Amino acid sequence: MVEVTVASALLAMAALSVIAALLAAIRSERDAVYREQAWLLADSWAETARSVGPAGIDWQAAVTALPHGKLALVGAGGGMATLRIEWAGAQPAAEGPSSCTGVFVTAGGVRCVALAFATAGGG
Repeated sequence: MVEVTVASALLAMAALSVIAALLAAIRSERDAVYREQAWLLADSWAETARSVGPAGIDWQAAVTALPHGKLALVGAGGGMATLRIEWAGAQPAAEGPSSCTGVFVTAGGVRCVALAFATAGGG
């Protein structure tokens, strides 16, 4: 009887571990999809800025595909500009240096992508 109880407990722990691993994989995949959308938007902004300029396009509406998405042109001048897109991650990012500081008030879990590009007409 004790063996059955121990085996059942081990089986339950193994099942919980599998469920936790699946949930982590789902969160990771969702973060990868958000990052891909952010890079696509940043690239579209840069290509548009280099050709005709980003005026007339509702970029904030495009950023709403990301949770709590924000878009900012960080630095411009000298023929270069940097665009940063931020969004809320599912959980706080791992400890380490962050490039998501400076433009917005950032809390734990903020993810970002930054893209530097040459501007049309040197500025």
